[in-house]
Amino acid sequence: MTSDSLNAKINLLEVIESFSPSEDIQNALLLTFNFDGLYLEDPERGLLESIWQRNCTNILVIRDSKAVIKHKQSQRYNVINASFSKRIFHSKLILLTSKSEVMALIGSANLTQNGLEKNLELVCDYHLTRKEGPVRIFEAIHAYLKNHVNKEIAMASAFSHKVFDDIVGDLGRFLDEAKLAHNDIDGLISFLHNYDEPLYNQILRTLPNKDLDALWIVSPFFDAEMSEKIDKREDALEYELINKIFESFSKKSQSQVRFYFQASAGNATCLPVELLKGYRSLIELYKKDPTALDQRALHAKMLIFFGHRSSGDSFITIVHGSANFTRAALLSKPPEGNAEIVMLTQISNTRVDPDKLEYYLDLNRLFCQVPDWNSLSGQQPHKIIASVVQVWEGLASIRDKITTIRIYFTVNSVDVKNVRIMLCNDQDEMTLGEAQYKPYELNSPEFKRSTETLMQVVNQTANISQLLYSTVRVDAFDSNGKLLGSGFGALNVDRPEEFYGTNLYSEDRLDSLIYTYGVRALSYSDVVRKINDICSRDNANPTPGPKHHADLDLFFRRIHIGLRGLKRKVELSKGSLIELRSVQRKLASWGTRAANGEDETLSREERLYLCDRILRTAKEITEITINARKVDKIPKIILKEEFIDKAEVMINFAERLNQDKDVGMVATNLRNKWQSLEKFAKSDSQ
Repeated sequence: MTSDSLNAKINLLEVIESFSPSEDIQNALLLTFNFDGLYLEDPERGLLESIWQRNCTNILVIRDSKAVIKHKQSQRYNVINASFSKRIFHSKLILLTSKSEVMALIGSANLTQNGLEKNLELVCDYHLTRKEGPVRIFEAIHAYLKNHVNKEIAMASAFSHKVFDDIVGDLGRFLDEAKLAHNDIDGLISFLHNYDEPLYNQILRTLPNKDLDALWIVSPFFDAEMSEKIDKREDALEYELINKIFESFSKKSQSQVRFYFQASAGNATCLPVELLKGYRSLIELYKKDPTALDQRALHAKMLIFFGHRSSGDSFITIVHGSANFTRAALLSKPPEGNAEIVMLTQISNTRVDPDKLEYYLDLNRLFCQVPDWNSLSGQQPHKIIASVVQVWEGLASIRDKITTIRIYFTVNSVDVKNVRIMLCNDQDEMTLGEAQYKPYELNSPEFKRSTETLMQVVNQTANISQLLYSTVRVDAFDSNGKLLGSGFGALNVDRPEEFYGTNLYSEDRLDSLIYTYGVRALSYSDVVRKINDICSRDNANPTPGPKHHADLDLFFRRIHIGLRGLKRKVELSKGSLIELRSVQRKLASWGTRAANGEDETLSREERLYLCDRILRTAKEITEITINARKVDKIPKIILKEEFIDKAEVMINFAERLNQDKDVGMVATNLRNKWQSLEKFAKSDSQ
């Protein structure tokens, strides 16, 4: 279930599909504990498919490496293992941006089939446009990402950092434009995380009054029963937390705590029943009803505080998100404690009727009271142990015949004497070799391999290849050769826009990539259909689109169509700065690639022509945005930041060939255009 109002039952995938339905999705950031790549990439029901269909290539998943169900298969998005939270990275967030809207989905659901389809979850969706929406919530999310989640990617590659920085930067710029947004719920709903301070302290400080009447606790997981092994009784979360609650309850009312929990068929539960018996007269237990129509497993987490202000008015404070009722979630903070996020909602100035709220939240239909506490038996929660080796990421840079692979990992034991690094999939594996390493430090060895050993040709005529591996594995051995442990991470690529699934569907030549990207900007579904046709036919043409007799004519035509498609993309955005920034980044990367000569099949003349057309397009899309917005300051700033500053290698390339007898005139012309573009970017705004 997701909700804007707490009783709205909506399919999570439908919420994503309804987000800015007529626009491309610019960025997607997904935080999760459990991760099931196979399910997420399912073409029929996978969450990522609905994002890919909206032309989104800037996608980043941050997950806990200890809770992976299935590794990713596709190369169309990046995956990073969280590296700062030593215990559990437990946050759940889906953040999407388009040219006109930002959406955040926050709650209890992981990126798994259970989380998105089968479990009983609680997720709320929040929307912000430039005209209305909860600005303060998204400002808090932006600060959380910029100041804290960035710690979780500290061990990742520079490319993955860039993907993250682009997402956070675009969100920040969107917020700058929405500062004056209409906002009816600011102050009533708050976004909280526990990187600076434990959640429980923040929650108590937010309550309008500490004289509470009741507390309802919905949680599938709790800390283990207190035992003789715990020397100090206050070390148990339930004792400390429950004592604090009862001490703050109003002495004038019959205070009450309810626990809503899950029990197995044999009534086994991780609820600390023996500990709670000391408060038997003030506690009611409600287990998930085995006879209820809704038989989904409980995974939602929620705290509901009931109380009265000093004025006598009643209030309800509802907290929901990723945090279970455990010490690690509520009384700790990363890196030793869990990384958690929650939403806190204040409902005030109303008469509180607990019975109506229970009905409103479906608690009365989902749970039944447990009169006999002795019928419940204890159940130890599952413990997650960190591996001796932790792999944060692998990055493959596919450049024609040679592929460079860099692996990022740490070794958390001095007993390890050597490590072996491998690439693998569900059926096969390939050893890259052994690597030198330093314990407790980030290691990033680099391997170079023939692209032929990593890619399988799917269609010889169409020149389409398939990347064989999607996962990195690092094995650690002691001095006797005994395996001490293995770590796994995702193998990402630095050009995910060239992939469809695991198929490298763009030709190596840059003009073909520009053509494919430009056509996709106009009609993504048509391109995907054509690519699938290519993969299924032996006699397919190498490139969808018009046929030409001369290779040079085809080269010019591809560039013309591709760049025309990108200009059309900016025109359709009607002055979107996010769209402009995204396209300028793409142009800068292509210009850099052309100037550096990464495509060996392209001549110097072709590379200079490419740079010339890319440079012209950078100016043209800036002018399109200026005309649409009737202001030129911000578009020109974007031109400088995202194109000129990032593609300076183009002017260096032109100056190197300035005196060349064959192409010197063309190079001089390119240099003059670059200098003209710099003057244009610096010219005074209207």
